[in-house]
Amino acid sequence: MSNQIKNDRNKDNGDKDYHFSKGKTGRIVRWLLRIGKRPETVDETVTAPAVLTLMAFLWADKHPDCGQLPIWVYVASVAAAGTWYGLVRGGPEFIRPFFRGILTGGLTAMTLYLCLPHIAQPQEWSSISGNMIIIGMDLFFFAHALSAIAREFLLTTENQWEQGRIRRQEIFAGGINFNAWSNTYSSFSRFMSTLALNSIYSCAY
Repeated sequence: MSNQIKNDRNKDNGDKDYHFSKGKTGRIVRWLLRIGKRPETVDETVTAPAVLTLMAFLWADKHPDCGQLPIWVYVASVAAAGTWYGLVRGGPEFIRPFFRGILTGGLTAMTLYLCLPHIAQPQEWSSISGNMIIIGMDLFFFAHALSAIAREFLLTTENQWEQGRIRRQEIFAGGINFNAWSNTYSSFSRFMSTLALNSIYSCAY
């Protein structure tokens, strides 16, 4: 038992090289390290949203007064799947999340068509499938990207943090050219004002 406790403590102390390793943030870091060691499966990111969405539509089929609940279940489940994908795999990636979102939307649409074909007209199913695929692709990708960026930030090492601090000091020491931003904004404002006046005169005459 003592060896097991020692091993657990060594695992808990393995995140001391990370900048965010103390307090509540440190718990999140340790959790991210644990889930990063396990493989992400298709069932978690593709099958689960399709099953949850099917259950929501089955419920809505028996309870017509539930409104847009099945749509929101689909949106939430795809976003959650993308978030989990980003937290486990890190990144962000580009190709695989797009295809994973397309697969999620396509599988969900096919499942609904096979189990509940009466909820839409036959000619509407192609449009429904296309919309679900596009929504799944976009939601999955952006949810994965945000969660992956958050993961990479939280798993910043002390060496990376120190290098970033030095870089930030160099940027601020060089100063920010606010005059250039002011001149750009003034030029843009004059251009928009001229464009608006020309539009007014053209409408008036």
